[in-house]
Amino acid sequence: MLPTGRRFDAVRMPGDIVHAAVGAVDHAPVSAGLTQALAGPVICDTRWYYALVPPQTAETWTCPLAACLTTGAWVTVPRPDRSAEDTGAGLHWCVPMTRPGRLCDPEAVAALLQDGHKRVARAGCEFRRPVPTPFSTERS
Repeated sequence: MLPTGRRFDAVRMPGDIVHAAVGAVDHAPVSAGLTQALAGPVICDTRWYYALVPPQTAETWTCPLAACLTTGAWVTVPRPDRSAEDTGAGLHWCVPMTRPGRLCDPEAVAALLQDGHKRVARAGCEFRRPVPTPFSTERS
């Protein structure tokens, strides 16, 4: 586990919104879609995706569709070589980190979330906004 707020913040994105945004649920097309849209590291942990963004992003984060975790929260980070192809399911890199300091653009993350939310709404699905709980799932 690594603390957020120092080297990175993390935007905790609901899986249904991510899947709607990229138009897929299987790992390969989701990974390709997130790589194209975000161009930065994304962790997948069962039903949540964590886009790693620059530190202090939480100070200006306004997108109500996802929580931005910062100082005081922790994120479980998979080993660098752990991908869905290797693990099947569970904690893995959906988009691996390519080099230190290369993180997702927060504006691109917010745009992806907005697009996914619109697609979910058009499909008539119900979406519940995440409740900010920086110490619940991030530490497990």
